[in-house]
Amino acid sequence: MSKFVQHVAWRLWCPGQCVEAKFGVGRCCAHVVRVVPTPTRFSSKGEHMNRIEIETKLNDDRTWLLNTYTQLSETQLFGDLTPSEHDPSNYWSALDHLAHLALIERNFASMIRKHIAGEKNPVGLTHDKSGTPRTRDQIMASVHAMTEEWQLEHHGKSLEEVVALGASARAITLQLLSELSDEQLEEKLPGAPWADGTIGGVLAANADHGRMHWKWAKDAGVHDH
Repeated sequence: MSKFVQHVAWRLWCPGQCVEAKFGVGRCCAHVVRVVPTPTRFSSKGEHMNRIEIETKLNDDRTWLLNTYTQLSETQLFGDLTPSEHDPSNYWSALDHLAHLALIERNFASMIRKHIAGEKNPVGLTHDKSGTPRTRDQIMASVHAMTEEWQLEHHGKSLEEVVALGASARAITLQLLSELSDEQLEEKLPGAPWADGTIGGVLAANADHGRMHWKWAKDAGVHDH
């Protein structure tokens, strides 16, 4: 996988952030954030996580995330926090970051279902539906527009509404997990640069995504609001 594809993968996951990733540096007017690549999906025994470990990780991290957000004040939840890369005049709040998780979780589930259904390009990152390669500018424009549309749609919603949004996405993930066989969880998701690239790894990565966004919120000064 090329350096650019891996870099774009992080932007696809979290394009509202300026990122100093393992593969390069991105800057914005506010801050630079170091991104630790998603851990490979292994259990404490050094083996691939099984479905019980995946579900436990998802549940534990979801509980931690909800407890963390419920400790924030209204000002901390709704205050301007990080500038959008699609439109720098538009700022994301801490709640926007929480809502963003639901979009990506839904997208991951959709990619996996496309793969199970036999689609050759389920992730659709570097090529369009016809198989034509996409340029860097085309990829980034598409990524930024997608996340901005979601952010604008849900901006200003209450904590309870955003939590419900995430619950809906998590229900989709858990339903999908229940339908997949152990063998399917070990399959590679073609074009997936997240975690170890397996279906199970991509599902489990939703947990790390939430912790990553919370770190960015802290680094952006959410507790200073």
